[in-house]
Amino acid sequence: MNWQPDMKDDGSGSAKGMQRKQASETSSVANSQAGQRQVQAGWYRRMQVFKWAWQGLDPLLLQEVQARIAVSTNKRTHEDLIDTVIGYRPGNWNYEWSQEGALRMHDGKAALANGERDAARKHFLQSCLFYTIAGYPHLRGDVLAEDSHVLANQAYQQAGELMNDPLQIVKVPYQGHQLQCYLHLPKTDEPVPLVIMAGGGDALQSDYFRVFRDYLGPLGIAVLGVDMPGVGYAEHWKLDQDTCALHLQVLQHIQDNPWINRHKVAMLGMRAGGHAAVRAAYLEPDLLAGVVAIGSPVHEAMVDKGLASRVPQMLLDQWASRLGLDAAYPELMMATVANFSLRRQGLLGSRRTSVPMLAIAHPNDEYGTMTDAQLIAASSEQGELVRLKRPTFASAIDTSFATAAKWLAKRLL
Repeated sequence: MNWQPDMKDDGSGSAKGMQRKQASETSSVANSQAGQRQVQAGWYRRMQVFKWAWQGLDPLLLQEVQARIAVSTNKRTHEDLIDTVIGYRPGNWNYEWSQEGALRMHDGKAALANGERDAARKHFLQSCLFYTIAGYPHLRGDVLAEDSHVLANQAYQQAGELMNDPLQIVKVPYQGHQLQCYLHLPKTDEPVPLVIMAGGGDALQSDYFRVFRDYLGPLGIAVLGVDMPGVGYAEHWKLDQDTCALHLQVLQHIQDNPWINRHKVAMLGMRAGGHAAVRAAYLEPDLLAGVVAIGSPVHEAMVDKGLASRVPQMLLDQWASRLGLDAAYPELMMATVANFSLRRQGLLGSRRTSVPMLAIAHPNDEYGTMTDAQLIAASSEQGELVRLKRPTFASAIDTSFATAAKWLAKRLL
């Protein structure tokens, strides 16, 4: 790709431009000991290439951007960690991915000006995805990430205006703030079933547009995205043991929505979102027609005292960010995480919920273990378990959502 001007920067002389160039580099935001703990092949961040490709990005372009980061000679916070280039400049993680986001935004506006609505929508969605990757892993206090989140949501909302059924924004009041959620409705004049999508702790709700477009929307099921506490539109709140508090507020709020069949509402949770979904099944069983948890840690990993020494530093930083703790003290953090165990909270294993629950897991997943999935399934009066057969959990994302959609259709339609 030919060199392009920085389409995101306001200019080196502007206040915003100076703020970006002086912003803290992501690996230093959480006060962790990055570079001294486990990393993935020389990268601070965990590469989620399967997920990004599943979302609709070209794998070759993903590799190209990673290559630009890898070959940079600019100073790094940790010279042995490829993606820690300091400052908003070539080689910096946020900078390189933001360039792609800005280019797609430019292409989208050009296509829209020419009356090419479908092309414009595609460009805006891709712009959103690139800006979202730029902000990954979405740590609180990461100025560049916060900037990228604004741009990602702007792109998503522009794409939403061009959808066959325009994107709706639902604002839910909670503890003095408003939680903004994206609602996608299938084309119909009747109230429709709804799935509340709870993503993982390293994702924004816009990451799961395909869940509606390719899996649930065609079945006539609406999807409402909700960010996990500490990330995206839910950044005002810390993650605590009541992981589903925001989701339950949303669940109550949508009871009076004229477009939703309130008797046909389910939750679909990925990773940490699955923890919230399972917990909600115990606290509000009368409001849920079903729950799906994909690769969701609910007990085993949370009480594993040796887990902190095995997981990548980025993941520890991410947990610290969501919990509002100091990542320099992982042992204290893991002691807090142990309290998130739904077994220790007296839920899973102590009694069975009336809400049908489907647990989807991979046998080699260290976080959302097969043991936890079996516990989830056994804790529902109508529990089911699906074992993923792809080589890794990450490579089975398509299978996971296809399986979840088929199961949800049986309970909502």
